[in-house]
Amino acid sequence: MNLDPHSLKRLQEIRRELPEKLSKLDSLSTKEVRPNNKIHAIETEEDPSTLFKELMQASPDGNVPKHMIVRLKEIEKKSLCQRTNEPVTQSTDQKTIKANLSSQQRQAQKHEEQSLYTSFKRLLLEEED
Repeated sequence: MNLDPHSLKRLQEIRRELPEKLSKLDSLSTKEVRPNNKIHAIETEEDPSTLFKELMQASPDGNVPKHMIVRLKEIEKKSLCQRTNEPVTQSTDQKTIKANLSSQQRQAQKHEEQSLYTSFKRLLLEEED
């Protein structure tokens, strides 16, 4: 691959700039970049009705991820228990959520395999005619 002199010069300039930018990223401390920072109101809200409104505003089509629905349900239960002075118990277990997701994935995969098998069978029947 041949590059014209202008492109080669531009690539060399970019190469000189690149290590500078990478060194700035390396100099950031781990305290400044935390994956656990809760920034959005959706992540910090504890009022079920406000959380629901925030979820609807954040979703362009009204679809909400399952983990956020689980969180909303837990907050609603917690709020209800506080109003009735009942002890709060965890209703959902992370293992249960993961098991449900994996079973849904297995069903989707099984459905896809079945449709591929059916398509293949049709092709074979068309060739026989």
